[in-house]
Formats: sequence, C-alpha cells, structure tokens
Amino acid sequence: MSLVSINWRPQKAELRKFGIVTLIGFLLIGLFFLIFSESPVKAYYVWGVGVIIGLPALSGIRSIAMPGYIIWMGIAFIMGNIVSRLILFVVYYLCLTPLAMIGKMVGRDRLQLKKAETTTYWKDIAEASEDKSTYERQF
Repeated sequence: MSLVSINWRPQKAELRKFGIVTLIGFLLIGLFFLIFSESPVKAYYVWGVGVIIGLPALSGIRSIAMPGYIIWMGIAFIMGNIVSRLILFVVYYLCLTPLAMIGKMVGRDRLQLKKAETTTYWKDIAEASEDKSTYERQF
C-alpha cells in the first residue's frame, strides 16, 4: 500500500507546472556543477536534459512531454517510498529503541505493569474539595 498517489494523466496546467519546476531545478543543479566541478561539461549536460524535459512540458505539448513526466514521476515515486521507509527505520531503531532500552535499564514502569505484593491494587485519591468553584474550568 502506498500513501502517495501520482497523477499519471496530468492536464496541461499540471504539465506546465512540471515544466517550470523541471527547468528551474535543472538550472540550479547545472549551476552547482558549473561552480563546483572542474569541467563545465557536466553543467551543459544537466541543462540539456532540463531543456529536453522541461520545454515541451512548459509549452503544453502533451505527446512530447508525457514520456519525460512519466519517467520523472516514476523515479520520484520509487525514491519517495525508499526514503520514507529509511526515515521510519532510523527514527524507530536509532532513536526510540535506545530510549526504550535505557528506560528499561533504569527501571521505568510508566504503565505500572509490575505488580507489587499487596492485598489490593486500588489507588487512593485525594478527597474532592467542597468548593464549587473547582468544578468550573476543569480543562
């Protein structure tokens, strides 16, 4: 089961948004390669891919833009599923599990599962006051 749904049949407006995002994204990635790479050829390739995918989508030419859109959304779908599961793994096994183990070693029993050797398990509570103002604004 997947939590993410992808529109595999986008309208022209959605294709235009995809084209704008693609052009801007590949422009920024190309600038990164231009600044931090030793040869500018990588930047030119990135810009070329951005133009090949982005311009047809921006112009609304559906037949030319759809293959790039489908490939890009397929890659994004797969990456999203992998990354979300990795994040859940990291949070659970690297954050929550050590905290639970530390709590177990310290002897923390928030659910009061350890039963004491007593005749009753009732908990005494404080007597309610007779003041009627305590019944107002209880929360």
